[in-house]
Amino acid sequence: MRPRVIKKEVAIIGGGPAGLAAAYELTKHGHEVVVAEEKPQVGGLARTVHHKGFRFDIGPHRWFTKNEELNEFMRSLLGDKLLRVPRLTRIYFNNRFFDYPLKPANALFGMGLIMAAKIVADYAAVRIAPPRGPVDSFEDWTIRQFGRTMYNLYFKSYTEKVWGIPCSQISADWASQRIKGLSLASAVKSALLKNRMRGKIKSLIDEFMYPMLGAGLTYETMKAAIEERNQVLTQTRVVSVNRDGRRINSITANTPTGPIEIEAEYFISSIPLTEMVLSINPPPPSDVVQAAKSLRHRDHIVVALMINRPQLTKDTWIYIQEPGLKAARMYEPKNCSPHMVPSPDVTSLGVEYYCFEGDEFWRKSDDELVEFAVKEVADTLHFFDRSELIDGFVIRSRMAYPLVEKGYHGPLQVLKQYVKTLENLQIIGRCGTFRYNNQDHAIETGFLAARNLMGGNYDIDRVNADGEYLEEKVEETT
Repeated sequence: MRPRVIKKEVAIIGGGPAGLAAAYELTKHGHEVVVAEEKPQVGGLARTVHHKGFRFDIGPHRWFTKNEELNEFMRSLLGDKLLRVPRLTRIYFNNRFFDYPLKPANALFGMGLIMAAKIVADYAAVRIAPPRGPVDSFEDWTIRQFGRTMYNLYFKSYTEKVWGIPCSQISADWASQRIKGLSLASAVKSALLKNRMRGKIKSLIDEFMYPMLGAGLTYETMKAAIEERNQVLTQTRVVSVNRDGRRINSITANTPTGPIEIEAEYFISSIPLTEMVLSINPPPPSDVVQAAKSLRHRDHIVVALMINRPQLTKDTWIYIQEPGLKAARMYEPKNCSPHMVPSPDVTSLGVEYYCFEGDEFWRKSDDELVEFAVKEVADTLHFFDRSELIDGFVIRSRMAYPLVEKGYHGPLQVLKQYVKTLENLQIIGRCGTFRYNNQDHAIETGFLAARNLMGGNYDIDRVNADGEYLEEKVEETT
């Protein structure tokens, strides 16, 4: 079948936060745009799934950013549909709750005085005589920052559960934004000299913004605004990015009604960088193809449970650090918005698992996965009784998280240098740039890509590249 041809000024591959942000910005300034999104819904990993009156995000989401332009954008987009939600996120470990992001004082004293003394002694040892050699893995970085005792207690098992590889194989980059700035020295000082340290120590955000109907409301609202003048095509999977030398001429996509070809002057891609590069036709040079094949992603499963109880906890989400359990995180959508459930008498729970596509866990049937989650969360952790279960279903997400293994910088730079040779293509978003971005970063990359097409000169690679801890604020002096 000959593909139906669509001609636009700009074609955007992927309808997640980054792709929609680019389309929204271009539409606002009068440009002709088409978005090609593989799934039936826009929003990517930030979409909201509806099931029997319940709403589930694909994992928990909160809106918090230090970029005031993006805050203003979100407020103007959603207005009174944007709620302010108190923050409560904790780690469940050894039958106890700990603060998250990990507060050193809580981690230091939460395991008892004997263990606290061991943590401090171990910490002092690595500060006095740091281990020799390069700091190129998550394990290296964390041990030098906190000592081996704290690393083994709080970081090792959970991190390996999420990423599926030993911490010694995870790049030190992963530590910079997740635990950078946490200091045992400041924890002890703040515990002993609390009043004198006020106004000097960092704390964590205590509330965030959240769309009343789930994170996906943001992107459904953006889609509606784009469609006032342009096209957003869902169930449209791009299978070929067609080039002539250094220019992309078109993309070919499969749709429920047959193949289409989208011709454009400019192209923006937010789909996984590796998939996009491997879909280029004619293919890139062999070293570029090999680099794309060498980078990996971690896949994601949510087991969504509906429960006949008004509330399980007050947490927006909980990290499950118990080494013997496969569940990594769980979230109660109702605690972000009461509109996420059909009645105040019921609640819901998303139980998250990480795996590689095709492995034994991924191959389990949906019924097996629901039963697996109920055994872990109800029978083992006792967060609810299995007799209270109303229903359950499964949401699977391929290529959800770029896997930042040691040595990933080399292949990634090969890919990005190649993309720079294509004069009318930009890459944006979390998987599009192969960087662990949050929603705000993804949206920012989309805006900047759009502004580049309107005469700007923005380096998209600079977004979320400063290694700043993302959820810290400095307390005001009183």
